Amino acid sequence: MRRAAALALAAGLLLTVSGASAEAAPPDAIRVGGPSTPADAKVAIVGSSAKLAGRRFTVVDARGRVVLRGRLTKAPGAPAPWRRASAADLSRLRTPGAYRVRTGRLTSRPWTIASHASTAPITTILRFFAANADGREASPAHGPAHLNDAVVASGPHAGQRFDLTGGWMDAGDTLKFTQTTAYAAAALQAAARLDRADAGRLRATADVGVRWLVKAHPAPELFVAQVGDARDHDLGFRDPATDDASPAPGIGVRQGYPDMGGDLGGKAALALALAAERATGPAREDLLRQAREWYAAGKASGVVAPRLPDPGVAPA
Repeated sequence: MRRAAALALAAGLLLTVSGASAEAAPPDAIRVGGPSTPADAKVAIVGSSAKLAGRRFTVVDARGRVVLRGRLTKAPGAPAPWRRASAADLSRLRTPGAYRVRTGRLTSRPWTIASHASTAPITTILRFFAANADGREASPAHGPAHLNDAVVASGPHAGQRFDLTGGWMDAGDTLKFTQTTAYAAAALQAAARLDRADAGRLRATADVGVRWLVKAHPAPELFVAQVGDARDHDLGFRDPATDDASPAPGIGVRQGYPDMGGDLGGKAALALALAAERATGPAREDLLRQAREWYAAGKASGVVAPRLPDPGVAPA
């Protein structure tokens, strides 16, 4: 899978971390990807309440003719939000066209194979990331912004300023969340493994988040989970490049909120470990050390999610 498959990957990762329970499992369904090029890997996933591994599946073309037969295998990883998940490997399909997967009473939507897959979805997504770049990271939407980030709001380092510039702003306001930054950086790097044609662009974009994750752990036992607070929401939409000159508390000089949770530590560790695989020498060792420290802190926290300020209540 390449371009559109990179989008499917991000959706798949979201399902993996959603924590949906078996009791709330959706109806049985076949999930397919695409559009794909003839040489791409093509694996459909059958989510079900019963065990289906070993059952036969067929693939039909647009005219309803059977063009491929096979047996389902157990899908790797957690099956959530279903109780079971099976895989149907369609990689032998190489002729351009639209194909549906069938097993039992289930039929998928069409999986399109095209000679040349479009790069438009990836380009659009990367433009979105670029527009939300912060600090001195290049953005087509605004100039350098939030160059005073940030003063630690609480804990042993309260009142101290650390370089927390850069990264990505949240969509719709200008706060920065470590958890979403880590998730996005990990998904972009994972997508680059599937999409060789766009791998350079995907990794370069991911590195914006990776650089900021390194900054978000500026001292031993200090892990910043959020920069900015509800005062940012109160100002509404604006040019973020004007914030540094603002006299408003929490805007001209924003606060960084330390905290930790297992989900935050795990996502940050994943993003940093994927970046370490691409690095060499001291840079690789530093990224691995950071990944281990984020992971250990998340595990030691004893909670799932960090306790962050209420986004609807401004600090006193």
